[in-house]
Amino acid sequence: MVARTLAVAAAVAAPALAFVAPSSSSLGVAPRASSSLRMMSDEVMSQSVPFLPRNPVLDSVDLAGDVGFDPLNLAKDEDTLLFYRDAEVKHARLAMLAALGWVVEELFDGRLAQAAGAPDLLVRPDAEGIGLAPSLLNGGLSNIPLAYWLIVVGLTGALEVQFAAITKDIVKQGREPGDYGFDPFGLWPEDPEEQKLARLRELKNGRLGMIAIVAFAFQEAVSRVPVVEETPALFGLTPGEEKIEAEIATDAIQAFDYLEYFLHRLHLI
Repeated sequence: MVARTLAVAAAVAAPALAFVAPSSSSLGVAPRASSSLRMMSDEVMSQSVPFLPRNPVLDSVDLAGDVGFDPLNLAKDEDTLLFYRDAEVKHARLAMLAALGWVVEELFDGRLAQAAGAPDLLVRPDAEGIGLAPSLLNGGLSNIPLAYWLIVVGLTGALEVQFAAITKDIVKQGREPGDYGFDPFGLWPEDPEEQKLARLRELKNGRLGMIAIVAFAFQEAVSRVPVVEETPALFGLTPGEEKIEAEIATDAIQAFDYLEYFLHRLHLI
């Protein structure tokens, strides 16, 4: 489908492929300073799970968003810790793109498909062209062309091989896993403190994105209602706006003025 293809293509192009294990023989990541929570017994309690001791491996490197959450002590050593951070950052970026793509797909795929003369691959679309996003729980994945999956898997595999080769150098240079130097618009701040905040914001939004995309999938599987209609106040689908929304949608399709329609959805016009 048109909207999902655009969203997944963006996700594949982003440095968001997981399970690239960094090698930390002679790592350059800065060592973490001693925690202020260290107790007289030299045992640190987790900030996020105060009744459990903090995994001391977490103190080996200074990573953004570290609140001591490792209740199962999965980080056995520094190599494993950096491997998990690398995977978390990649999944976080994918989840943010997926959460955005899920919503955009439900709002615009039917209309874009109609304008392009392509089939609408949403599940159970209504008269307004809004339906459930194809997923493992919603069904509809079998209707997506095989060529689409081949392209996605091929690009994913190619990027996986590429990032596996450069992840080692990233940590040796003192950069955090996931820092591929991708900043085409020059948005990365020069101030070190602002850089820390930027990493923290990305990680927090990424963690929220991972929760959101899982919630979307289960919510629709249970309710059989698209998330854009399940929470209408967020997407301009309140009862009083349905008639206006339908009129603007029709005009947007006829004039190919999707920008106007998108701004209306965001209540900016």
